[in-house]
Amino acid sequence: NFKHKVEFEISYLPALSKNKRYAFYSAKVKNKEHLQTQELISISFKKALAGREIKKQKLKVSYIWYRPNMRGDASNFVNPINDAIKACLDFDDNWFYGGYDWELDKENPRIVITVEWEN
Repeated sequence: NFKHKVEFEISYLPALSKNKRYAFYSAKVKNKEHLQTQELISISFKKALAGREIKKQKLKVSYIWYRPNMRGDASNFVNPINDAIKACLDFDDNWFYGGYDWELDKENPRIVITVEWEN
């Protein structure tokens, strides 16, 4: 039972997967598309917050991936989503917990992200 909750949605973009994080695995060059997708999440999260402040505390971060097909793993989106959200806060994602789920939706693939907190 949380006092505050924001929920927002982004289109499913394969570049968000942690498997797409680097352009070249050996060089560890960040993939520009992956970074842009994380930035989209950060912007969407800021808009959903609408000026509310989140103080350092445990946050429940969860998402539902409405996937277009059965390729890929939903778990590959956890860290990139958490990293995008923590970029908007004054504390690290080691304060986050939560989970994820998935549904098949070939017509409207997307990710619905929910963040809940107490203060």
